[in-house]
Amino acid sequence: MSVDFTFRPLDHATWQGDGRPSYKSCRFRAPYRDTLELLRRELRHLNVRQAVIEMDLTEGDIRIDGLPRANARYNSPRVRLSFELTDVGPVQYPCDTFSDHQDNIRAIAKTLEAQRAQTRYGATRRNQQYTGWKALPGGSATEVAMTVDIASAVVRRIGGGDPQEIRNSAAEYRTCYRRAVKACHPDTNGDEYTEDFQRLQEAKRILDKHHAA
Repeated sequence: MSVDFTFRPLDHATWQGDGRPSYKSCRFRAPYRDTLELLRRELRHLNVRQAVIEMDLTEGDIRIDGLPRANARYNSPRVRLSFELTDVGPVQYPCDTFSDHQDNIRAIAKTLEAQRAQTRYGATRRNQQYTGWKALPGGSATEVAMTVDIASAVVRRIGGGDPQEIRNSAAEYRTCYRRAVKACHPDTNGDEYTEDFQRLQEAKRILDKHHAA
């Protein structure tokens, strides 16, 4: 399973905190390509196919193919990773610990690696260790960057089914969507499901457009 990264300029309005007065020196020595491969490997273990990486640069620093330019100028080393996770929903990993954005990306990847170990050793269930990184409702980076893959994961998380089938089959999408609506509509399930229902409606907008194309 492949993992696709979407690179975007950092939305400072949704960054929690004012940043650090100073940054730590690099403690990693791995090449950047190895860092991205480590991140992909950890996301594959989580069955994540699409993730958003925000960095403190401008739209002009991102190439037509979606990757940052080699000569991109970064205003700060801030980095935030966002993706949709089964049993949890949208999660975000911000990091501005180190003085270089590549080191902060690796710090996020190593954090995911350590969290996966908790599942391996049986100390947590149903991805409990990831709930502390759950994205705040409204205006999150994953909402801005919702893709067809993320939308499919949202429908699957709430209504079940295979995200690949939800993406590829309009009939399967409609079946899973109807099941998801029954599972999270606030009128029948309570106000605590409002956030999930809003997320589902955004996924519906993306997938309706996808299947109509």
